[in-house]
Amino acid sequence: MTIGEEIIRILKQDILQDDDFEVDLETDLLTSGALDSMALIRLVAAIETQYEIKIPPTDLVIENFINIQSIEQYLSNTLASK
Repeated sequence: MTIGEEIIRILKQDILQDDDFEVDLETDLLTSGALDSMALIRLVAAIETQYEIKIPPTDLVIENFINIQSIEQYLSNTLASK
């Protein structure tokens, strides 16, 4: 399972609890209404738990979490430097 697929699984099962939720890699998660600010915080917490990392406040910027593709890129970079 790729990082992107894992993020979608987390969104469907843990955050939104909606197995019918559909999103592609480039869908803006905030303006599309898929996530609100609380759901985004829960997603960050779930990512930290899943990947055993701590995301520093300086990395909590919209560019890193706007869509699945940017989350995947951010995590790939973070895990590579771990």
